[in-house]
Amino acid sequence: MVIGDRRVMVREALPELQQAHAGLVQRAEQLRRHAQLGPNQLSCIELARLADEEEAEAQRVAQAVVALGGAASASPAQTPAAGSLNHWGRLVQDLEGHRAAAKRLREDAFHFAETLPEAAALFEQLCHAEDRHALRLRDLIARTDPHALN
Repeated sequence: MVIGDRRVMVREALPELQQAHAGLVQRAEQLRRHAQLGPNQLSCIELARLADEEEAEAQRVAQAVVALGGAASASPAQTPAAGSLNHWGRLVQDLEGHRAAAKRLREDAFHFAETLPEAAALFEQLCHAEDRHALRLRDLIARTDPHALN
């Protein structure tokens, strides 16, 4: 097979898409748990919205995986998030997770840009969504941080 062969690139992209799907599902579950622990209605509502958006993105990725001939796992292996004693700490965990995901998705978009542009476009869209979520989480952190107003 030729290195640039589409089948080779699809086989290379599938694990990355499956990993992106698993990450989206895990982040959605974590956001939902953190929403239940939120100290105020604003945080609860915003974290639940973010979880809904992560789940919608996970469905898009699952469809892309199936379209490429793969299978998206219904329930990825759960890796317990490090615990935090307060809401601010949980929000920081969420932010760090979104930033790491955006970095990985950006790298995947770059990697597949020339050889599998449809996968690269999906990775890029997911990266932008994670960046937008990170901004919303930063806003929640600023509202939660007692020193932010000083």
